[in-house]
Amino acid sequence: MLQRSILCGWLRPLYGLVALVLFGCTNPSQPKSKLQGQIPLKDCHLPTKGSMLLIPARCGSLDVPENWDKPKDKKIKIYFAVLPAKKKQSKVDPMFFFAGGPGQAATESYHAMMRGFSRINQVRDIVLIDQRGTGQSSPIRCDASVFKDLTKDPNDAELMKWIKGCADKQKKQLRYYRTVESIKDFNAVRKALGYKTINLYGISYGTRVAQSYMRAYASHVRSVILDGVAPQTMPLGRDIFVYGPDRVKRWVIARCKADKACNKAFPKLADSIAAVEKIIKEKQPVVEMIHPRTNKRFKAKLTWTTWGLGFRLFGYSSTMVSVLPLLIHNSHKTKDVRPLFKWVMAQVESVHELLGQLENSVLCAEDVPFLSAKKRTESSPTGYGEKRLKTSVMLCKYWPHKVVSADFKKPVVSSIPTLLLSGQYDPVTPPNYASQVAKHLSHHLEVVVPGEGHGVVGMGCVPKLAEQFVQEASVKKLKPACVKQHKPTGFFIDFAGPEVLQ
Repeated sequence: MLQRSILCGWLRPLYGLVALVLFGCTNPSQPKSKLQGQIPLKDCHLPTKGSMLLIPARCGSLDVPENWDKPKDKKIKIYFAVLPAKKKQSKVDPMFFFAGGPGQAATESYHAMMRGFSRINQVRDIVLIDQRGTGQSSPIRCDASVFKDLTKDPNDAELMKWIKGCADKQKKQLRYYRTVESIKDFNAVRKALGYKTINLYGISYGTRVAQSYMRAYASHVRSVILDGVAPQTMPLGRDIFVYGPDRVKRWVIARCKADKACNKAFPKLADSIAAVEKIIKEKQPVVEMIHPRTNKRFKAKLTWTTWGLGFRLFGYSSTMVSVLPLLIHNSHKTKDVRPLFKWVMAQVESVHELLGQLENSVLCAEDVPFLSAKKRTESSPTGYGEKRLKTSVMLCKYWPHKVVSADFKKPVVSSIPTLLLSGQYDPVTPPNYASQVAKHLSHHLEVVVPGEGHGVVGMGCVPKLAEQFVQEASVKKLKPACVKQHKPTGFFIDFAGPEVLQ
């Protein structure tokens, strides 16, 4: 799973200049945090992909055992950054940020979520730790040449040869790149930095990490924010690949029908989607176009697998959904899928750029083994994600992994104050998933942001709610009704821009 904001990669060249205007030039002289540990830190700046904005921080690394059961054996470096509290009268308990994916690095993905933490960062350090296998923490990387020819999909034999070759080339014990080892890394960093208690924020897959941490190290956790909540029992691959695109289709049709202007402009959206998907299924068109990020001309095939992934990613953000009816209508009317495909490719390429191969280790150790034979071959009525799920099951035959215990998949029972955030139309972690987790939490509050998708900490009044929650470590005085005033991005009726919601 991915956090919502990073999916609009096509926008980054545009908002880089805006970021400079809004934030100005960064100052290399950083405020110091109230760290009591002995680990050395140095001034650094975190780059933001597609932007000239640099985030000032204090960076460091910590050597930890690759296999925590044998602490004297091979060590790996865990890289992290601390964003010191802005005010002198700062609190000693920081906010630890757990990224999504699996496969995103916290130091690379935080910038997309900054708005949600600006208030918290006034009085608390923000700690970004690249999970093992990501970013600069012993990253798992593979040569992606098998995917360079975008006019064809690699067949099963080619994919399995590639995945086995990738695993064989890693100078790592890949079976120890799981959530259970990662939370031990994070706790070691906490201890080394001198923090006695911390607050947790997890986004998407990061909510699994946060739940695992709060169960293992409850005495060190003061409060928890879960954003786009994934229950421990949830099989990541199956739910995302199979059901995600179906949810996006149902919701975009329903939302457009309920919107007066959208319904007037696109009264037969369901028929248009069916017509476009028929073209994709039957013809798998190869189109030549200018790449939305690199500006280079390239050819690519719009396969059913690529469409299923792209369709799902549209649903992560109301901004992306807002243009979907227009793109589909235009493709149906003109029989030209290039404009639609260009947007799909922008998102798919953004995902490939941001995610490494940690996903393989996590899915093979924590998800695929817990799927029944029936669920391993399960398909939605439309067949979305069927091939992707099949591939995930197959690759685990070649990717070294160590299956987690059954206890890992049990719900987390806790009294730690927890704020659970959901987008109303989140296609991969819908609000009912948060409700499943909330059943086992004695001190919690669920907040659903209207009209939004995956990852909502920066939406509307949520940053203010998050600040108050962390300040008080309690949900008792929170007034979440303010989120009802939030208006998602209006639908594009034409290419001039979105309508203004009343």
